[in-house]
Amino acid sequence: MKLNARQQSIISRQPLKRPTSQLVPYKHVAMAIDFASQQGLNGKELLNRFGFEEDQYHFPDKQVSASLYSQLLLEIDRYTTEGDLWFRFGERFTFVSIGDLGHLLATSLNGREAIRYICEYYSLISCGTSLFWVNGDSAVTIERNCPALSREAQIKTEILLSSIARNASLLTRSTTTNLGFEFDYLRPSYYERYEQYLGSNISFNKPQCRILLSTEALDQPISLADEQVNASVLASCEQQLENQRIEPTIEEKVRSLILSSSGLNISREQTAQSLAISTRTLNRRLAEIGLRFDLIQRQEKHRYACRLLEEHSLTVNEIAFKLAFDSPSNFTRFFTRESGLSPSKFRLANTQSNIS
Repeated sequence: MKLNARQQSIISRQPLKRPTSQLVPYKHVAMAIDFASQQGLNGKELLNRFGFEEDQYHFPDKQVSASLYSQLLLEIDRYTTEGDLWFRFGERFTFVSIGDLGHLLATSLNGREAIRYICEYYSLISCGTSLFWVNGDSAVTIERNCPALSREAQIKTEILLSSIARNASLLTRSTTTNLGFEFDYLRPSYYERYEQYLGSNISFNKPQCRILLSTEALDQPISLADEQVNASVLASCEQQLENQRIEPTIEEKVRSLILSSSGLNISREQTAQSLAISTRTLNRRLAEIGLRFDLIQRQEKHRYACRLLEEHSLTVNEIAFKLAFDSPSNFTRFFTRESGLSPSKFRLANTQSNIS
């Protein structure tokens, strides 16, 4: 199949490093709730707890905050010990289920074109993860908007990579994907599940999280390749990217104000004043995307604390003071609740990972 001029320009141009999407299609929420229900959890209770509305499932353009979606995944994760949980969930995201981007991948010429497309347009379906690849490179770099050693990062990675491995097999009608995977975190206790779903070419404790591409994978033809359909869907994906708001979202503005404040301790009222809106309007606009001010502030404090602990330049007591906690013990309780690890254990785990 010969590429038309528009397709050729997409494939050959230098990649744009698109910002990680802060919104997630509501359909992903519906899939997660349905999946949780099948694992024995109370789906309606989860809907109510996170303020989701079941009738919004039927609106394809409806979106929610990526942060809230991440919190939902973490809540589901709390109630299961199954090592393959998120691999099984990721396999549900076949090219048929992800809209225009899925159709774009399915009608691509080969693996090289499909890789380029998914990196270029991943922000249309992303949940706080971005992909970066330069044509000719032997790997795709995965970037997440959360600490590498966090459970959130691990869940997102397992969902993404199991989906990619599954789709690669479906699109090429091959039992092998000729892909390898590197992870920037310690090998989990259930690592055999990684081999089960991703193959044996996997390694942990690497500087970055990456998908390794072989020549065979890049040159593998796509069984449903269709130039005419591909050109039409490509135009639709381009239009959707153009429609994404260039203006920072209310969530992005709030996070920026929190991060720039002393101790990340700006109040709700001060934030509203800085945005030239009322506190009530701030609460309403955040609620529209399923967020609360206190939740955002807690997330940013936790992420900043993780970065400070990873840098090793400050003691735990100094970090507590820097983040405006009234005592180190209160900071330790906060961090342990958010991470599942105390600050000292988190720092030790990060040190061991870097040594390895």
